[in-house]
Amino acid sequence: LDKWRRRQEADPWTRGQQSQKPKQLWAHKNVLTDYQVWVTYRLATQQLNLYYDGRQRDDGCLLDEHCHQRPETITHIVWTYQRAQAYWRKLLQHWLGREICSEDMTMYHGYFSARVAPPVGNLLRRRLTTLYGGRDTEYEVALRRIWWAFCSIAYAMLWQLRNQVVHDQKKWTRPQHLDAIWTGRFRQLSAVASKESKTPSTRIQGWKSRLIDCLASMEGEASSSDEPQPPPPPWLCQQEMALLKRLRLYQEANN
Repeated sequence: LDKWRRRQEADPWTRGQQSQKPKQLWAHKNVLTDYQVWVTYRLATQQLNLYYDGRQRDDGCLLDEHCHQRPETITHIVWTYQRAQAYWRKLLQHWLGREICSEDMTMYHGYFSARVAPPVGNLLRRRLTTLYGGRDTEYEVALRRIWWAFCSIAYAMLWQLRNQVVHDQKKWTRPQHLDAIWTGRFRQLSAVASKESKTPSTRIQGWKSRLIDCLASMEGEASSSDEPQPPPPPWLCQQEMALLKRLRLYQEANN
């Protein structure tokens, strides 16, 4: 636990992921595969295996010849790597409906790592009002689920793509890398929405999940910023991250 605590103090990304309780990390919400849930939990606990034949402790990133990160870390693979940043930037651009700068990525960092949806941008909110009338607030739960899913699926895909490069020597260009993640998570969530729409008990939930189509249509509509500053992620107020607290209590109960 002390090792985890030191790591999350030095790594804000890990701190955001460990703000979630074990039950939250293991949730699939009828959206994620077992593998995607497993990757999410292993990310939070920093237990993904970076080993490959011939790997040295200080070996750098092998994802492309232009990346000079040394040593390779889990946080680098899913967050600081340039191609990972390209995905997170595009997601935020669609969510806010405007161009994204480096300062935005810093401000919204915690929303990506904790899978907590930030307030949608004015452009998307206006689009929802146009499509669904004055009842757009009823879709907040669906939007939170969509953001949560988009983050979770991206974690697993970034990890899969890394392993394909390292273990299978597969080559990805930057556009291919981004497209694989971007289209993959839309395809998965669209399939979930379609399935839920056909079942009476989940029909409304499935219809609301169709909000992903609205998000997809935001492409190319980015405009100058007229958004207020986002509120700080809720976990920033926590003195002890939820995952560490739960594990500490478990450890104390067994001593």
